[in-house]
Amino acid sequence: MTNALGLLVLSGLIAAISACSVNSTSVIGTRWATTTDKLASGKIVKIGMLKPTPAWGCLKLDQQSFKWSSLQFQGQFTSLNGGYGVLRAKVVKYANDQNLNTNYVYFTIPETTTLNGFNLSAMADTDNVNVTYYQCSKVGV
Repeated sequence: MTNALGLLVLSGLIAAISACSVNSTSVIGTRWATTTDKLASGKIVKIGMLKPTPAWGCLKLDQQSFKWSSLQFQGQFTSLNGGYGVLRAKVVKYANDQNLNTNYVYFTIPETTTLNGFNLSAMADTDNVNVTYYQCSKVGV
């Protein structure tokens, strides 16, 4: 009788999970969106999701990683345009604090996976925004 009850519970769980909707969406609608900010030195820096090409002649200066769910959470309580705005502010602050002579910052934002509206990505190791600071002879965006 125990096996039959276990199978009944298991089949119920499988049916419940298969009825759930799983969505994977991109965080930013325009994949190659770039923004322009000004560093404390007056230098203009472009921040975007377009990976530098060899034609740009880039030198990698530094890199860091942020937890995307944390940036999104912080963005709910600021006027910085959500998680993306918080990321931009942190990138500019870091470049200023480290005196980086950067003119392009490349970042990747993970896709968000939800299960019935619950963000599963926030609990995953793949929730990192990777940021790389470059000095490029020509920025192609």
